[in-house]
Amino acid sequence: MNGWRYSISIAVLGASLVISQPVRAQTTAIEGIQLVPSGEGLEIILQTPAATALETSISKNESTSTIDIANAQLQLAEGDRFTQDFPTENIASVSATQLDGNIVRIAVRGVEEAPDVQVARNEVGVSISVLSETSTAESIAEEPASESTAEAPASSEASDGELSEEEFFLDEIVVEANRARFLVPDASTGTRTDTPIRDTPLSIEIVPREVIEDRGATRLQDALKNVSGVSVGNVTDGADTFRIRGFEAGTVARDGFRESVFFERSSPRDTANIEQVEVLKGPSAILFGSLDAGGTINLITKRPQFTPFFDASFVVGSFSTYRPAIDFNYPFTDSLRARVNVAYENSGSFRDFSSLERLVVAPAIDWDISDKTRFSLNGEYLLDDRPFDRGLVAIGNTIADIPFSRRLGNPFDELISEEFRFSYEFEHDLSDRWQLRNGISYTRNDRTRLNTEADTLNEETGILERRFFETDPDFFETFVARGEIAGEFKTGSNINHNLIMGIEWSQQTRSAEVKIGGAPEIDIFNPVYQDESILA
Repeated sequence: MNGWRYSISIAVLGASLVISQPVRAQTTAIEGIQLVPSGEGLEIILQTPAATALETSISKNESTSTIDIANAQLQLAEGDRFTQDFPTENIASVSATQLDGNIVRIAVRGVEEAPDVQVARNEVGVSISVLSETSTAESIAEEPASESTAEAPASSEASDGELSEEEFFLDEIVVEANRARFLVPDASTGTRTDTPIRDTPLSIEIVPREVIEDRGATRLQDALKNVSGVSVGNVTDGADTFRIRGFEAGTVARDGFRESVFFERSSPRDTANIEQVEVLKGPSAILFGSLDAGGTINLITKRPQFTPFFDASFVVGSFSTYRPAIDFNYPFTDSLRARVNVAYENSGSFRDFSSLERLVVAPAIDWDISDKTRFSLNGEYLLDDRPFDRGLVAIGNTIADIPFSRRLGNPFDELISEEFRFSYEFEHDLSDRWQLRNGISYTRNDRTRLNTEADTLNEETGILERRFFETDPDFFETFVARGEIAGEFKTGSNINHNLIMGIEWSQQTRSAEVKIGGAPEIDIFNPVYQDESILA
């Protein structure tokens, strides 16, 4: 078992100022290293799990090129170090070493000088191309000279200590950016198999964890803001509703399981335990038992890792907002590991007598029963307590001339949602090519709603007639069970096929008791609010 990793971050939000944000990246296992000589030099192949994007940085000294890989662990049969001398005549040695802080260092030492290296992704992992000194020299010799690379004439000394034009302008400016941390090559949402996105004839867009953290998105709505074709739907009580390509998206899935179709009744989803968000656009959403023409949204939750770690973050911001969160992962054995994400949020608002309180606790367990059998458990508890606020009213074709902070309900209006989610997934490898899967998901949401609704406005006097709404209890639950068999086979000599067959059964139940009554009217220009005693 590897050592612990600790991370603590503090963020200050407000007036667009961010001091720090939580930084989290999954630890990737490097399971093998293979050196393959090529005509141009050497190919170093790092064998990693599928759908892995590694963050790398390259540096050079006189004789050695160094590639540092962040958030990676060497899990080689020979231990946590790899060395091979003279894999080619122009390369003196190649070594891989595990450094502190989950960093793997690949060092390539040349015979006379540091060789050029390039990092790319391939089918089995990460490929590092090492160009030998001979091939590099030949490529330079073959490149035709241009005016920009031709030798500049010697400049005379500038008068009065000023630089000449040749000395003032730089020959070249190189800007480098690392996009690997945002790269997600595979997605299960399109085909429910591990097919690369480039080989999937569907429109799939992914929001990885790195983007969620960089944006400081704590709500699903915020995480989806930059996804093309996706917009927020008609939100009246803070619930998550979306439109995809103009159509109402009635289906939001979690790890492939459909959540309740009563989407207008769901609480705003938290991103504390979300690894990435996958959006499948178009009528292919029928793959998830949905007839939505626009598409579907699939939330991929965080899974336990083989390396223990503890991450903590604390965000503060405007309107007395504060949000502590922890991400704790612990592998009990080589086959059993657990992870829990906890986040609490408390904030005020620019609206009068408005405050928000949220708590999310999300445990997860992975158990490798055998080399061929795996079992996963997921749970989530979400408590959301917020004011029920319908917003402002209009006079004519414009918003009434009242402060934006003014609420037209009552201080005791509130909406309390309490959600429980539980799911398990079972996988068994029937052979090297065929797999059996089974899973069950259960969701229950209990809501208590008490609010004062606007009814009719007298635009001349500003008197607003209102009604009371009370819903207690209001609960709905969703139960989904599915079974699948997936596999690979060939037809002919070189045509590969991935096949998935399955059946899914779901049941959704809702029960609500709604009470509606009259409420005192209010003057929107000079409001007088009531307390809960009027409900007696």
